[in-house]
Order: sequence, then structure tokens, then C-alpha cells
Amino acid sequence: MRTRYLVSMLIGIAITCACQDNDDSGSIDLRPEHKMRVKEIVGYNSHWKDYTLKISYANDKIIDIERFNLNGRKVGGLEIRREQESVSYMLQDYIPAIDADSISRLDARLQKLYGKGNYSLEDSIPLTSTVLMMLTTESSDGIITAQQFTYYQSPTDFGTGVNFSPRYNIKNRESYVYEYDENNCILICRNLSDVFDGGNEQSYDRIAYKTDYNIVGSQVQKSLLFLAGSEYENNWNLQNEYVYTYSAGNLIGIVGDNYSLRCDYKNNYLSSITENDKVTFYTMNEQGYCIRIEEASGDYMDIEYENGSGDFNIFTRLDRPQQGFPIIW
Repeated sequence: MRTRYLVSMLIGIAITCACQDNDDSGSIDLRPEHKMRVKEIVGYNSHWKDYTLKISYANDKIIDIERFNLNGRKVGGLEIRREQESVSYMLQDYIPAIDADSISRLDARLQKLYGKGNYSLEDSIPLTSTVLMMLTTESSDGIITAQQFTYYQSPTDFGTGVNFSPRYNIKNRESYVYEYDENNCILICRNLSDVFDGGNEQSYDRIAYKTDYNIVGSQVQKSLLFLAGSEYENNWNLQNEYVYTYSAGNLIGIVGDNYSLRCDYKNNYLSSITENDKVTFYTMNEQGYCIRIEEASGDYMDIEYENGSGDFNIFTRLDRPQQGFPIIW
């Protein structure tokens, strides 16, 4: 393993702190009580293009996430491995199980059998699963104490013949360990950020840092970013301080060194976040649930809910919902 220490910004984006207390500070918690759960997401991104996600539950726990493309073909799923205090979720893409040359031969054979335009090549290509993202959670007494997100990416070439390998390569890994206060607010988030070299799981660059949150009442007042030194187990160097500003209980801004965030509201519900020069738009329903997220790039998600409890929020870093960042439940 190659290790390198870099300055990297870690900032918690807060709308309102959602820690549970009996404080009468007047802060407004825009996150509703957890009475609904996500049922379906329709959206677009640069990797999947147009997609639909259908989420299934058993005993209020996710048991499957099926992905369908624009033509209605199932092209992704979720594999779950549960242990006593650990759960791993593997979000999978279904990709061709045969190489490009074999697909060309299949196309020619089908055209000869049925004639051009009389068959679906897409439906005829056999598929295999490969992991796009893996989330592993660790728990203690029913409380999640750690998350690890491992991300994979498609290679530029899957190869052909004996060199054909239908799988994605590891790209980066984010590990988070949380420390809570008596109100179940996260006071400290420790993070290891690994970037892998050319898909080699044994060769990566690592950043080690932590964020300390200063919470007063039900609001995050500031957060401190520390970067690990060369002996980083107990050697932390302050890199930045982020100050949070509120109005009528709503977060309106965060300011740090070379960093700014502004929150805009419509009818007391979040409508957009401007983080430096990046703008993300949000649509909230009357119950306070986020039903649309839209990026300036054109990526978007339309979210549909159903009655019941669920745990889709585990796919978000745990200190994001603590701060009130719009969460898909």
C-alpha cells in the first residue's frame, strides 16, 4: 500500500440539525417523522442514462433494489449479506456476459434467422452481474457506528476472447466511523479516503481526516476539519473551520476558508443549495419529503413514496441527515 497525506475538504452540509432533544430554541426540523419510505425513483445520470429503481422491503428493511432501463429491461439489482453486527449491500449492474465480437456474431445470426428489424438484440444478449457500489455497515446495540462505501467503475475496454473480463474495477473507498452524544447526534466523524491505482486493490493513496461538530441545542454551530499527520492515529492538524448561519431556524449559509454554501427556501422548504459555484435544486412536498433532486448537469431524480418505515437512508453518510440535508427515506 502506498500512502500519501493530502489536504481535502470534508464539510457537513446542514439544513437543520435533526438531533432529538426537548430544546425550545425555535429551530424548524424540515425532516418529517419517518412514516413514509421510498418506493420508486425515476431519473437520469451519466452512467445509467434513463433509469427506474424499484425498492422492495420486508420487515421494514430493504431486500431488493431493481433497476430498469428506458425499454423496461431489468439491468441491475441488489445483493445483501447479513451477519450479526454487519450488513453488506452490493448494488449491481447487469452487463453483457459475452464480448463485443460475440455480440456482433449474435446480431448477424439473428438477422439471418428473423430478418432485419424483426428481433431485439438487446433482449438476446446474456447478462452477468458486476458490483457498482458496495456499502458495509457495522452496528453496536442497534446503532450504526461505521459505514464503508466502495465504488467501482467500468473499464474503457472489457477485452475480447480469453482476455474478456465482464466486471468493473475498484475506484475509491470511503470509510466513516461515528461517535455520538447522549442525544444520538454525531459529534465526531472519522474518515479514511482511499483512491485506487488503476483498479489494483492492493495499491491506493489514502487521506485520513476527521470532522468535529459543535452542536448547541438542536443546531450545528460550526464544524472543524482535521487532517492526519504522518503518524495519524493521534496526531490531527486543524485545516479549516466552518461557521453555520441560521435565520428563523433554517440554515442559510456555511462559510469556511475557500468555501461557501448558501441555502434558499420557498414556503419554508429548501429549494436549492449553492455550494461554491455548484447549484442543486430540490422540490419538497407538503409533508416535507424530498420528491425531486436536480443538478445543473441535467442529472435528476423523481422520488415516489409509500406508507411504511424503511432504511433507504443508510445509503447516505450518517452525518448528512443529522444536519437536515434532504434525505431519501
